[in-house]
Amino acid sequence: MKIQGKRLFAPLVLFFILIGSSVPLFSEETREKTPFIYNVTAAPALTLPIADSAERFDLGGGVDFSVYHRLGQIPMFTVHLLGGYYFSPLKVFTSLSLLDIGGGAGINYEIIPRLHLLASLEGGYFHGFLHNGEGNGGNAFFSGRIGSSYRIIPQMGLGLEVGFRYFLGFATDFRFSLSGSWYPKQKIYNTFEVKETILEPVYPELFRHYDEYPLGRTLLQNSGEADLEKIEVSLFIEGLMEKPRPAAAPVILGPGGEEYIELHTLFNENILNMSSEEELSGEILIKHKAKGWKFKQAIPFSLPLMGSSPLNGNDPKKLSLFVTSQDLTIRHIAGEIQHNIYEKAVKTIDERLLKTIGTYKTLSLYGIDIHTSPPDFSDIPSIQFPKQTLERRKGSSLDASLLTAALLEAMGIETVLITGDETIVLGIRLYLEEDEIQKQFSHEESFIPFDGGIIIPLLLNDFSQPFLTAWQNGAAAYAGTAGRSSILDIRESWKSYRQTGFSPLLKIPPLPGEEKLVEAYLEDISLVINWEIAPRVIEFEKEIAGTENSVTDTINLGALYGKYGQFDKAAEYLDEVLLREENVNALVNMGNIFYLQNQFRMALPYYERAYARDPFSPVVLLAMARVNHSLENYGNTEFAYDKLMNIDEDLAQRFSYLQYRGEEAAAMSEESNLNGVVLWMEE
Repeated sequence: MKIQGKRLFAPLVLFFILIGSSVPLFSEETREKTPFIYNVTAAPALTLPIADSAERFDLGGGVDFSVYHRLGQIPMFTVHLLGGYYFSPLKVFTSLSLLDIGGGAGINYEIIPRLHLLASLEGGYFHGFLHNGEGNGGNAFFSGRIGSSYRIIPQMGLGLEVGFRYFLGFATDFRFSLSGSWYPKQKIYNTFEVKETILEPVYPELFRHYDEYPLGRTLLQNSGEADLEKIEVSLFIEGLMEKPRPAAAPVILGPGGEEYIELHTLFNENILNMSSEEELSGEILIKHKAKGWKFKQAIPFSLPLMGSSPLNGNDPKKLSLFVTSQDLTIRHIAGEIQHNIYEKAVKTIDERLLKTIGTYKTLSLYGIDIHTSPPDFSDIPSIQFPKQTLERRKGSSLDASLLTAALLEAMGIETVLITGDETIVLGIRLYLEEDEIQKQFSHEESFIPFDGGIIIPLLLNDFSQPFLTAWQNGAAAYAGTAGRSSILDIRESWKSYRQTGFSPLLKIPPLPGEEKLVEAYLEDISLVINWEIAPRVIEFEKEIAGTENSVTDTINLGALYGKYGQFDKAAEYLDEVLLREENVNALVNMGNIFYLQNQFRMALPYYERAYARDPFSPVVLLAMARVNHSLENYGNTEFAYDKLMNIDEDLAQRFSYLQYRGEEAAAMSEESNLNGVVLWMEE
């Protein structure tokens, strides 16, 4: 009997090894449709004695109870505990009961959804006793089984099994069973959450652009405590795509991590046959692995189909689609301009104008080549997205205007496009009161009054020219098409035609060297300032020349130069006054020159001399409070600020950061846009 059992047991072991080695041949796509961690199984069975045991036993029966646990790191393998009772009639005078307890290991592989292949090897201890009371005893047992199970509902499965059992020194049989399995609700490591999904409307005639430019993005988050691995994200729209379009997803997303995934499509030409009344329906497909478990989910979505191409229908508003201020490359370059270029200039003119000059000089030195052929607003393939203009370093005047507009909008500067005849002019919107316009701009022909402010017009047809030339040419172009041009507000147009989406960060050639760029930037600012102040300089110089002792005009001319950052010239005229008399206005303005250059110890004596002459002047008290605050002389700051509060509370409240110290005060000053701001005193 022992020899026969070993002969049957060895082939069964080999059979299970072959099954295990064949599992990887199945397609990866078929795995893990209904994951679980543990389940409980009851298996009523019939037993058929074989070999020597068939001479002593008849058919018997019983039941096994098992608890299975799936190994997370090797998800197709299981371990389990088992216990059972079996009744076996003897061929002579009595019958036998067997109790067994043990454990085992095996595989549970999902061939197709819900249908599992099962195989296991087991071992343990059995104890048997005769029902006539004449004997009992126990020993080790070994067994193996194969079968299948079908999950009829998520929490329940039914299966069939056949197995071989060898009770050491006692009996050998085959076991045939019908099993029922219960899968309790259990926490599996599916902690992948889709926090938000942003998808843009689809314009059919732009369908080829969506392969390079994303249709939108989705924010994925790991809300659990385990790493999420082998993440795959794709988008699919049946009928309009040949296959799902994979997205660039992180290899691993750690606990608490989140990441935006850009979603692209590769439409086929079927989209051109769709009606604007239809909606596109598709799925975002997500697969990942966690703690050895594999998961997948499909998130349905729908989005509107826009009935016409962006520019057909003679609607210039559709140009706003190409002003992609949310593009990551555009946002990156805009940030570089703001932090590395704009901050280098003294804030003597409107900050929006300074950022525009910085943007213009960046594109100029970057080497954008503009061809001068008239823009065709209805020819979609000829219009480039800003990213394409950067990548190719060339484009039309329209392309250059769209690129510049995108960069400025990314900095929060409002833009317009002015179309007329065969020209395109980019406009920068400045919301200014009438008195501010008169103070900042001397040439009325250089700006366009518009809806509560002005527009600075720029004709971008040659980046090699100074910014001032682009400005003057823009003003001339607008004047030449007066009455025949239209002004397109980009932000207003976005309400009807949103920009097309968000692209990955482009690996463009590096921006021009900072030192060279800043030098060119400051040179262009100087040209603009000299042009703007020239009429007033001529007027002041004429008054000074015609008056023997014109202190007033000399101070005002010095203040004018100081306001526009021409500090050497400002100091020249103010020194001329101070050689004659101890004038409070000249002293404050001279102190301002040093204050704006962060030379606070040089500024302090001038402010102190002014205070000695006029200790109740609000401007003098503010200057004393600010310079002492910058030098961390907080006692003197408090004295001057309290006195200012009693004399001019509104002015004191405007500079309320002076009541605080350190980083908190610096943050408040920056938030209030007070860095680089001083009050100039004029006669």
